[in-house]
Amino acid sequence: MKYIIVESRLLEVALKWLVNFYGDLYRDEVASEAYPHHNFYMENGEIIFDSYEDRVVYNSELIKKPLEDHFSLDHQQVKEVVQRWLSKVYDIHPKKIYSGSFENVEI
Repeated sequence: MKYIIVESRLLEVALKWLVNFYGDLYRDEVASEAYPHHNFYMENGEIIFDSYEDRVVYNSELIKKPLEDHFSLDHQQVKEVVQRWLSKVYDIHPKKIYSGSFENVEI
């Protein structure tokens, strides 16, 4: 059976998924000491996103890829859901949002 869902509802469901999986991250003080002015939010020793001044970089493997694969969101939709998630859960309102990798960040 095939279901048709409006875009706004799809984005709400994707936001709920993001809140469910990454709604209780901790800010790593040690990582922030190693990289002054950065705020690393982590789960199980893995960086989920980094907030720095007016921008956020989020983990593309853990956030972008599942949102694209499970919800068939395009780049702009992923960005919108991530922005809503950051605002709702972490009270962070970045002007710029990027996806990326943290494999070269040594904590």
